[in-house]
Parts: sequence; C-alpha cells; structure tokens
Amino acid sequence: AMDTEGLRSRSQPRDSVDSGSSEDPNYPDSSDDIDAKHPSAAGDPPPKRFSAFRMSANSFAGGDESDWESGVLPRMRRLAQHRLVEGQQAVKHLAKRRIQDGEKMSRGLLTRMQSARVRRTRHKVTFTLTLCDLVATTLIFAACPEHLYVYHTLKSILLLTMRAVYYRWISMHLYMFDFCYFCNVFFLIYCWILPHQADMLKAVIGCSGTLLFSAALFRNSFIPHSINHMTCIFAHLSPPLVAWTLLWQKIDQQQEVWSLDIAQLKFVKGPSQFVLPSQTASWGEMFVPALGLYSAWGSWYFFVMHAYRNSEMVSLYKQMVATYRHMMPAWAYPYPGPCFAVLHICFFIVGSTWGTLMSKELQALFFCLTLIIVFKNGAGYYIDYFWKVFEINQTLYLEDDEDIAEKREKKRKAAKEKKERLVKPNEAG
Repeated sequence: AMDTEGLRSRSQPRDSVDSGSSEDPNYPDSSDDIDAKHPSAAGDPPPKRFSAFRMSANSFAGGDESDWESGVLPRMRRLAQHRLVEGQQAVKHLAKRRIQDGEKMSRGLLTRMQSARVRRTRHKVTFTLTLCDLVATTLIFAACPEHLYVYHTLKSILLLTMRAVYYRWISMHLYMFDFCYFCNVFFLIYCWILPHQADMLKAVIGCSGTLLFSAALFRNSFIPHSINHMTCIFAHLSPPLVAWTLLWQKIDQQQEVWSLDIAQLKFVKGPSQFVLPSQTASWGEMFVPALGLYSAWGSWYFFVMHAYRNSEMVSLYKQMVATYRHMMPAWAYPYPGPCFAVLHICFFIVGSTWGTLMSKELQALFFCLTLIIVFKNGAGYYIDYFWKVFEINQTLYLEDDEDIAEKREKKRKAAKEKKERLVKPNEAG
C-alpha cells in the first residue's frame, strides 16, 4: 500500500545533511559500518516483527496521516487484540488448572476424612465434647442463667456454620431454609443487635413450641458421637431453653452482661440492654409477633421452593411430599404444595400453644418431656444397633470356636494316625 518511489525520495538526505558526511562522529558512514557494528545483522535478515515495526515506523515518519490510519493503526490494533486474547486464554487456563487442583485436593481430603481411622477419631472427639457441653450447659443454667445466651451464641456460630458448609458440600443446602434455622438466626439478632425489642422475644417464645414439637416429630436422637444428630438437637432445643430463661429468669438491669456495640462493632460488658416482655402478657400479645415471624419465613420459604421446584436438590418440602403423598386423599393429590402449606400452618398453631398458653411450670414440664423423648430415641439407636452387632459377633465367635475345635480335632487325629504308621514297621522288624 506504500508508494515505493515516494518513500525512496523522502528517505534521501536533506540539504544540510549528507549521507556519510554527518558532523556526528557516532553516525554510521555507510551500510558497511552498520554491518561491522552489528555482525549478526550482516548475513541474516531481521526478525519479522522488527521488520514490520520498521516498515510501520518508516511509513509513519515519511508518510502522511492516511498511511497511519490505513496501515499502522489497524496493524497495532490487531496486535493488541491478539495479545489481549492470548492473555485472556492464559488466565482462563490458569484458573481452570487451579480449580482442577482444588477439586483434586478436596476429593483427596474428603477421602481421607471418610477413612475408618479418621471417622473413629472424629466420633471419639465428638462424644467427648458433647458430654462436656452437656455439663457446661447445666452449670451455666444453674449458676448464671443471664449469661446462657452467650454460650448459646458460641455454639450456634460453630454448629450452624459447620452444618451449612457440610450441607452445601452434599447439595442439601435447601434444608438450611427450614423454619428451625430461621428461628435460630432471628434469635441471635434479638440477643446481640436488637435486645430492646421485646416483641422479638415474644415471637421466639411463640415459635419455640413448634421447634419442640419438631424434635419429637422428626425423632431427634441423643447420639453423642454424631455431630449431625447433635446439631439437630441443638437447633430444636437450645433456642426454647435460652428464650425461656430470658423470659422467666428476670435479668437485673444493673447487672453487667455482654452485648454488641453496633456503633463501634465490638463486644462490650455493661448494664443489660434487654427489654423483656411482661410475664403476664395475654395470648394475643404473644401470638401476633410469632405469627408475623412465621408469615415472613413462609413467604420467603415458598418463594425459594418455587424457584427450585425443578431442581434435583432435596429439601424438607420434597421429602415430606415424597413420603406422605400416598396418604393424601384423591382430590388433594394434584396439589402437594398447598397441602404442605396448610399442614405446616396447623402444626405451627398447635406448637405456638407452648409459648402463648402454658405457664412457666407447664413449659418446663413439656421441655423435659421432649428431652426424655430425645434421650429415648438415642437409647433405642444404641441398644438396637449394638444388640444386633452383639448377636452377629456372638454367632461369629461361636462359629469360630467350633471351627477351631474341629481343626484341632482333625490335627490330633492326623498326628495319631501318623504315629501309628511309624510304630507298625518297627514292630514288624
């Protein structure tokens, strides 16, 4: 596209500068001087990219603006675009490799975590910590109930975070949208962010009965070596216990307790900020805040379930529909969603009677009965499982004893026959 004759004429020296006779001593006199100073350039042609750059520079230096726009600028744009594409591909390749390495490391870690040795160690540690937690909760509840919510908060952060990570790992994180986890998070917000809102404690008290009923309905079991079972028990029993403590064990407003300073974002110890509801509040005063909390959760929950209705991930809604759909009447069979909603609302209304109608003593009695059911379920698990294992092992042990006795008898007979064969030739001789 360049004019060769024009480029040659424009490359000639000007009036005051003669090629080969410049006043600058460093200026080369001829092409031989260039070859002498750069021997590598004497025989081999320059690299292609340098030639292209030199041609572009010469065309720009000697050409006009049209040469720059038609030749150099598009070439530089293509080169920059090519470099950009190469950089993007390199970044994508590096990111893909990092993701593959992370997945490989995660699979290896999961495989090691599922080994028999690691599981035995994890169960032993969980069993020990569970019994220590049971003792610590009892001591705090008896000695200083006003600080029980602090201990509850520490356990909530640990257990619920582990539950969320584990459920996300096994694609069961839709269970984290259930009502019990919503109540746990709501109760933590009341304890640390909005302790002056007495209606929030009323809502938690009103919903606590639903959590206790759920512990019995879903057969929560006290299995100390299983962190999964103990997390379920904590999510259903700990909020009612702490809320009951705050409601009936009045906290002295002059007593110093831990609280969260929102302005400074730090924990401080000072006078109690809790504003507690009246112990003589009516049924309506306790039920309306609980109904508001339940309505907020229900709207959000059914929106999420509708968004994931075609997903293969499991949830409590899908599990309940798959389990009890055959028990529904024929006319309600095509409407599993509305039936689940109606049954859940009825379950909430029945459970709300724990916090709205029962007295202090009846609430404590019902909580103890729920705890006994949980212990009974755990005992059934241990006794049934270990009894079956004991029977199987006992049978195996007896079979092993019979096999050992039979093998010993065969060895004794073989040794006796061998001895007789050796004695008979000697007697004949």
